Amino acid sequence: SVSVPVLSTTSVSTCSKISRASAFFMSTPAVAPRPVPTIMDMGVARPRAHGQAIISTATAFRASPVGICLTTLDEGRFLDANDAFLKTIGFTREEVVGHTYAELNIYVEPGDREALVSRLREHGTVSRHELRFRRKSGELGDSMRSLELVKLGGEQFILTYFEDITERKRAEAARRESEEQFASAFQQTGVGIENIA
Repeated sequence: SVSVPVLSTTSVSTCSKISRASAFFMSTPAVAPRPVPTIMDMGVARPRAHGQAIISTATAFRASPVGICLTTLDEGRFLDANDAFLKTIGFTREEVVGHTYAELNIYVEPGDREALVSRLREHGTVSRHELRFRRKSGELGDSMRSLELVKLGGEQFILTYFEDITERKRAEAARRESEEQFASAFQQTGVGIENIA
């Protein structure tokens, strides 16, 4: 279990960035780098023409079944995160916002974030990258992440789409193990297979 340090005071710089993050989700279309599905792709809400009301970006961000978070580029400090992301990692919003990935010990390998940020700086986006992560409980999981650079107030931030694929990976591993055991047992019987033309 991770012990989260309590922020007695939040820096003016961090408060300013968090404020800009809120403005971002209120004013910027929620478009994820494909092929990660957005809430629009899932049919939860679709833009309507002729002035008809559409779901707000902030609501889409909160309600999306895909984990989404906004962090600073250099430090990896959280400015905001939706419920799906928080549920996956096991922290509350209060425990996350204002803290860094390193402080929360989410990355399993220390160099993973630096490698991702390096790719992001070079290409502007990173699509469907598999990485292990650590939950608040200490349990390890598997994630599929897509990242993109966004600019707020002249500063670059990272918008991350985070999918928990732990159960899928476990199921795939169990299936492979079962197939290998079957193949091994079959070979040990010494029974040949007759090919019928």
